[in-house]
Amino acid sequence: LGNILLGYVFIETVVEKLFIVLLDLIGFNISYSFFSGTIYGGKSEILFVKVLIGVLKYFIPITIMHLKFKMPNNVRYPSRKKSASEWAYALSVSMIISVISSISRAYSDNSREIYNYFNSTTVDFSFLSDYQLVVFLFFDIVVVSIMNELMFRGEAFHVLRQFGDLFAVTVTAFFSTLVICKFSLMPSSFLVSLTAGVALLRSGSISVAIFMHMLSKLY
Repeated sequence: LGNILLGYVFIETVVEKLFIVLLDLIGFNISYSFFSGTIYGGKSEILFVKVLIGVLKYFIPITIMHLKFKMPNNVRYPSRKKSASEWAYALSVSMIISVISSISRAYSDNSREIYNYFNSTTVDFSFLSDYQLVVFLFFDIVVVSIMNELMFRGEAFHVLRQFGDLFAVTVTAFFSTLVICKFSLMPSSFLVSLTAGVALLRSGSISVAIFMHMLSKLY
């Protein structure tokens, strides 16, 4: 599991940069600055790279785990709903965690920088594309949430249950938090992941974990 997650990090940190350099060499309007760590270029090209790498960094580890662990699909992706009340409880807890964590993030340096940027009267918004923004938000909130839960609460979770449910819940929450680059998001991500693991066990469906992940991203 550790080696597979290292592959995730390798795709996100190395493959993305090499792919951008390759696209730049063959004439696409995109480049990467190794000094500032910033991607430059056309909005469509940047969106394409972000979405492609976002898919690959989950799809490849999921495929490897799927082939290696060889579990039945109804075990790795349970869909049996035990109780509707468990869904309500899990989503309510997720909302509480997300609201509390969003308060602390609102006063972070990153949030103040974003606020100052959009609060400036000299900013030119003509370069923004509503279509590209919608595509990226849909991908980040819906697609990434689904792939993340299929990877951690699907493929990995039920393999780790042989060491106990508490072990599976804790370890998958820990590793799913590690793949987040922003330190300010880690506490809330860990709490949501812990709750998602417990909700998966209590509800008997991975869908509740997916909806919890989506809900937390909305905050």
